[in-house]
Amino acid sequence: MSENFFAYFVLFFYLIPIMLVVPIIRKRRRFVNTLLEHQRMKRNGTVKKILGIPYYLEFPMDGQTVTLSLSHGSRNSPECSLFRVNMSSASDFVVTVRFEDAVTKFGKKFGLKDIQVMSPEFDEAFLVGGLDEHRVRAFLDTDVQHTLMDWKALKPSLTVSNKSLEFRVYQLIKDDETLDRFIDAGQKLLVKRREFI
Repeated sequence: MSENFFAYFVLFFYLIPIMLVVPIIRKRRRFVNTLLEHQRMKRNGTVKKILGIPYYLEFPMDGQTVTLSLSHGSRNSPECSLFRVNMSSASDFVVTVRFEDAVTKFGKKFGLKDIQVMSPEFDEAFLVGGLDEHRVRAFLDTDVQHTLMDWKALKPSLTVSNKSLEFRVYQLIKDDETLDRFIDAGQKLLVKRREFI
């Protein structure tokens, strides 16, 4: 008798909620699926799904594979749009660019290092970190600064590590035109990253 009870318990408390939640998530992500499908057709990519729910798009760009994800916010994480490339060749170049907010300003007062790129508007808007200040300044030339400043309203961040590039904005992009601009900005950053291999 207790084995049957346990089986019903598992069915009721685990499977039923999953069966209710998956359709809700699918409905919520319907427009995301539409955007990813449009980009898939434009860029000859593949939409990757988890439990039948579209989560991200992979497509080729300049000999690399780009991962594009559009994420709804939740209680513990903000909504965001992410352009990510895992580089095929490693580099010792590292840079982080984060939108300056109250937390980073507070951190700077207590010793958080901020590399100044000698552009007052950019230096005021972003916290810049990296291992080699000269290379970081060379990477963050006026073109890269303009690319990031164009997205300032969406609090962009850029992380370049030894084998990856991540360009993120903290808003779920909801239209094809803006998504095209976001991907173009990511491509500009990828081209610049290649100069530092």
